[in-house]
Amino acid sequence: MVGEDLVGTPQSFSLPFDPADFPKTFTLPADYTTNSGPVKLRYRAMYLGNPNYSDPLDFYVDTLAPNQSQPGRELVLPAEVEAEGVTREYLDANGSVQLTIPDYTDAKPGDVIKAYADAMEIGSFTRDDLTQPMVIEWTEDKMPHEGNYPLVYTLADRSENIGPRSTYKNVNVYLTAAPANLVPPKVPQFDDGLIDLDDAQEGVGVQIDAYDNHVPGDAVQVFWAGVAVGVPVPIGGFPAFATIPYLTVRETPADTGPKQKTVTYSIVRGVRSFPEPTGIELDIDLRVGGPDNPDPDPDPEVGNPALAVVTVQGAVSTAPNVIAPDDAGQPATASVDLYAGAVVGEVLHLLWNGVEVDTYTVDGNEGTGFKVEFNIAWEAIEAGGNAAALPVRYVVSNADNENLNRSPITDVAVSAVVVTLPAVTYLNLYDDPDEGPIINCSTLRDDPLGTGKVIEVRVAGGEDRLADQELTFNFQGYSDAAGTTPIDNTDYEFTYTPSAQEAASGFTVRVPYDPYVLNIRLGYGGIKYTAVINELPVLSAEEIRLVYVELPGGGGETCPVRFRR
Repeated sequence: MVGEDLVGTPQSFSLPFDPADFPKTFTLPADYTTNSGPVKLRYRAMYLGNPNYSDPLDFYVDTLAPNQSQPGRELVLPAEVEAEGVTREYLDANGSVQLTIPDYTDAKPGDVIKAYADAMEIGSFTRDDLTQPMVIEWTEDKMPHEGNYPLVYTLADRSENIGPRSTYKNVNVYLTAAPANLVPPKVPQFDDGLIDLDDAQEGVGVQIDAYDNHVPGDAVQVFWAGVAVGVPVPIGGFPAFATIPYLTVRETPADTGPKQKTVTYSIVRGVRSFPEPTGIELDIDLRVGGPDNPDPDPDPEVGNPALAVVTVQGAVSTAPNVIAPDDAGQPATASVDLYAGAVVGEVLHLLWNGVEVDTYTVDGNEGTGFKVEFNIAWEAIEAGGNAAALPVRYVVSNADNENLNRSPITDVAVSAVVVTLPAVTYLNLYDDPDEGPIINCSTLRDDPLGTGKVIEVRVAGGEDRLADQELTFNFQGYSDAAGTTPIDNTDYEFTYTPSAQEAASGFTVRVPYDPYVLNIRLGYGGIKYTAVINELPVLSAEEIRLVYVELPGGGGETCPVRFRR
């Protein structure tokens, strides 16, 4: 009987009892042990309808794990570990990490607590004295990797009722030593004591020197006046570099200075950051003569759109921004409207292909609509050379600093400068007493490639601009020494790309004898080539020589085509 309920299957016995029949076994249905709680158990004997009851047996049905089978609260870490994770320094100082299990309900002696890190059991604790703290040691050998570990524990009683896992406690483990001996950053552009406009527009480079305990994956985060600049930059080697962009240096709203700002950095490793405490203080001056650039992040090569562009005029040609062959040997001019608000002492410097060729100093007497005039000497034009789009601009300097305010560029088409390419000459000429050097049978050579006979042509060295560009050669037969009457089927165009060494010291090209020279028979052969200099095609002088490849005797025979065997 459970309480007053008759349960199970009754059993019958015959009197008198046989002691060998005892003890008798009865089965308590499982339904009566599914719920935790006290149970009063006894049995009833019936004889001729009269019942008699045994004394009760009191016991307790336990189906619940500790804490009423509810997940325990997250375990407690030491304060230093809570704040910084498990660091190399902490492990070296303490040897292990103490994990404290918080109190829970329904605790009993014999309860077993097991702790897990990243699903691996790291320790257990059996409660014998309920007054003692519940602490499990987490040792380094149970930290197989660096990174994040979810920590949990389970509660079990002596009846082996195991409760669910506790609330997770995440902790980071850092097995490597922290960065140490960080030194203040360096800014090479500040070696002269000032970050000027050019420095800022280039991007202020911050140099980070080597420190102790660097590991792969470390990154550097730079700070400008305490504010992080961009994202951390991975450190691939030392010195490491990060860049502070112009927009950060100029700031928003714009502050061109003069001013002082402090640059600092932190080493970022995972989720941790290790700041260098000192930093470097920079003096900054971005002021310019003339109007400020309205672009908050300008490209200095593009120039300041608030400055007018110059117009260049040749001495003879009428088209603006063109220096044509008719202008050769003569100076040109350039003009530009003076910007509003010009300050006495500001200087406009005209740059021809990047070289200063004239200046104008503001004297304060310029009226509204004043136009600045520059002179460009022919020597400056000649030194700049020809170009399809030669850059011309001016820059404005001022007395306060060395910053330059650059105008937009005007592209000028220059074709007035005579460019003389290295001479092209025939090799192995025959020196005839009457005609002088001529091309004849003795001039022919076997082609090194085995394709037949050739005449060899030499291009002199000394022009580095020929290096690594494809040159176009033209051979043509003529019936006259002036090269005005071409001979049919004698024109041959080919290309050659000299190396830097060949451009410096000279090189040889070859013209096939058959059919181009052979078809001349008795006449003249001209050779010339075209190169591109400063984006413009330039033609060399043509070398023309008498050609005679017939054999004496009047039979019409010519120099042999085949190789000599």
